[in-house]
Amino acid sequence: MKKSLLFTVVAAMLIFVSSCKKDDDTTPTDDNPNTGNTYTGINKVSLTINGTTQDFVFADQPNIGDMEHAAMGSKQIENSQEYTEIVIAANGYFDHITNSVMTISYFGSGTGTQDISYGLGNGMNNFIGSSFMLVSDTATMPTFYSLDNATANITNYGDVGGYIEGTFNCSEVSLNDIPQPNITINGNFKVKRYDNGK
Repeated sequence: MKKSLLFTVVAAMLIFVSSCKKDDDTTPTDDNPNTGNTYTGINKVSLTINGTTQDFVFADQPNIGDMEHAAMGSKQIENSQEYTEIVIAANGYFDHITNSVMTISYFGSGTGTQDISYGLGNGMNNFIGSSFMLVSDTATMPTFYSLDNATANITNYGDVGGYIEGTFNCSEVSLNDIPQPNITINGNFKVKRYDNGK
């Protein structure tokens, strides 16, 4: 699948350009002294499997040039179709997870309830689709969760240089293209908006 391959390539790039230092906790309570980043929970993904939830708390707003963390959003246009993509990611930050990437994609821009289901961009070349990918140091292949039935509540859609923020909830998840009725994914985000893509 093209999009799964894309995330594998992104993960490989992150591994190549940065070190793979791991912290002991998934949700740190203190700021990271190595990067200067803070972790208040404004960028968080909660993965629930069989009733057990694991929270992934990403950096609030990574410093410019920080190759181990990302939190960004942008408005894109492909074939005259406008869409928004949001990415939060970490490299070598969570215990036994060498890469973690959460993407949220939806058609249009602005605030309100948005359909962010994974299959929306079928037939488009650059629309990534909403998903959560984990690359573990204990597995040979990435774990790719597609958000098959999901919505986001966008509470703020700032101008370039401002912030896109909101919450998301996914009630139907597939793991490597196989439906998983025992898995849900939800979370929240506040990411800086970068220049529009074409």
